[in-house]
Amino acid sequence: MEPAAVAVVALGTVTASSLGSVARTVASVRLPRSTIGVVVGLALLAIAAKPRMATSAEPPPAHRLVGPVLADPPETEEPPRAVEPTYTVVRGDSLWRIACHILREHTGAEPSGSEIATYWPRIYERNRDVIGDNPNLILIGQIFEIPEV
Repeated sequence: MEPAAVAVVALGTVTASSLGSVARTVASVRLPRSTIGVVVGLALLAIAAKPRMATSAEPPPAHRLVGPVLADPPETEEPPRAVEPTYTVVRGDSLWRIACHILREHTGAEPSGSEIATYWPRIYERNRDVIGDNPNLILIGQIFEIPEV
C-alpha cells in the first residue's frame, strides 16, 4: 500500500480510541518520522473536526439562540408567591382533625370547637380543586395548602 493511501485511510477512519492503532499502521509502512508526525497530527485534527453527539449528561442550554444574539428567558409579570405551608393527608384524617392539628401547632394550645369549626371550611375552600365537591371525602396522600391561621 502506498504511504499516501495509508495516510488517507488513517484520516478517514480515525477516532480518539483508534489513534494508537493508526500511528502503528502508519509507522509499519516505514515512513520517515517527520511524515508520521504529520499524519498523526492530521489525525488529531480530524478527530477535533468531527461533530460530537450531545449526550444526556450535558445540561440543557440556559438560553435560546435568537439570531446572532442570545435572548434571556422572558421575565414574569408577577413576583414569585411565598411558599404556602402544606399538609399531606394520612389515614384517619378529616378536615376537622387537620384544622385541629394546624391550630394546635400554631397556638401551642388545644383549640376550641368554635375555632376548629371556623377554620376547617377555610382549608376546604383553599383546596376545593383537590378535594372536590364533598368535604367529607378526602384521600390519603392528598396535599393541601394550609391557609393562614
